[in-house]
Amino acid sequence: MKKITTQILMLTIILSLTVSELFAQTRIKFAKGQTSKTISRIIPESSDDFLEWIFVVGGRAGQTMTVTVRSRTGKVHFTGEGKTIVRRMTDTTDYFIALFNDGRATRFWMTVTIR
Repeated sequence: MKKITTQILMLTIILSLTVSELFAQTRIKFAKGQTSKTISRIIPESSDDFLEWIFVVGGRAGQTMTVTVRSRTGKVHFTGEGKTIVRRMTDTTDYFIALFNDGRATRFWMTVTIR
């Protein structure tokens, strides 16, 4: 009985780690008085286990958000949007930015500006 309980616990841990990576989210926070922030990370190669990287940005109605991305391979882009997003925010809420990598693991730089 103890062996089965241990196996179930290990399976639960493995599944929770896989799910958390699949839905990886990073909240972008601006320092007081700042309107722009650049983030640099290494994004893994897209696969069945890792589809996209999600960023969350809080914005207010009436602001304009501009987001650009570049990478060493040139293969990182916003899901369905290319390499630049410009959005006029209609609500005061969280906005989600999804990055996708069509190539091998690489470093990317993403700049988010809200004015």
